[in-house]
Amino acid sequence: MSPRTIAAPMVSTILSADERARVDAASGGVYRTVHRESFAAVLEDLRRARTHAVVVSVSRCIGETPRGMRTMVREFPRVPTVALLSRDEQRLAETMLSLGRDGVQHVVDVREASGWNRLRQQLAHDESGAIEQETLGALRRELSGATAECWRFFEQLVVATRHPTTVQHLARALDVQPSTLNSRFFRRGLPAPKRYVAYARLVRAARLLENPGTSIAQVAVRLEYSSPQSFCRHIGTWLGETALSFRRKHDGARMLARLCAELVRPYATVLRGLTPLRGAASEG
Repeated sequence: MSPRTIAAPMVSTILSADERARVDAASGGVYRTVHRESFAAVLEDLRRARTHAVVVSVSRCIGETPRGMRTMVREFPRVPTVALLSRDEQRLAETMLSLGRDGVQHVVDVREASGWNRLRQQLAHDESGAIEQETLGALRRELSGATAECWRFFEQLVVATRHPTTVQHLARALDVQPSTLNSRFFRRGLPAPKRYVAYARLVRAARLLENPGTSIAQVAVRLEYSSPQSFCRHIGTWLGETALSFRRKHDGARMLARLCAELVRPYATVLRGLTPLRGAASEG
């Protein structure tokens, strides 16, 4: 798979002034921070998909986990929330138990130097990249031994810096005419490329909607649909479902399994030998 250049993931924080400075200094370029004063501001970041992780000072949670933090963890379980322990605290054991009960799965102790390496590793994780890697991993299992051109098609579909939203976008990225791409799939008895584009977008949509705090409208914007209504029509056209039904029935794993079951596994033999780009430059 070809490497791609992506921006370091954005991290929202609620920290003390000295913790902010230390977290910034520890980044090493693997993450960027935006420091907030309230959980309401962090929730807004999450709802607008501005941030990939959240760091909260343990000192803000001594005695009782703030209500805003509980809401944040409940509404965005797919976004890592890291509790940062930077100094000795009273009632620490009680606070750790409370954080665990409220769904906080990551506590990083930076009272020792090794903790900063753990923090960097935790915050360098990009959930959108995880979606892509899970999808590509499933495709590798289904299409072991596929041609380089077949892999290029699926990599562009799944892990491109700018995900294709139409066959025209996909064909342009592959340096092939849309008519050429369509005709080669048609001649081999494969589903149309636009179905692969549609299902790949719906895998991403289903994963984003695993966070209860993410709305249908926000996913529509994130995935570059023209409107929430367009997103809903897209689901109806390809899956015969409403958006609410889609959200209830599909998480990212189920939608990925559906992509493999309907578009990959029945056509695996043909797909493995597919050469959709060969000779493209000479064709009209």
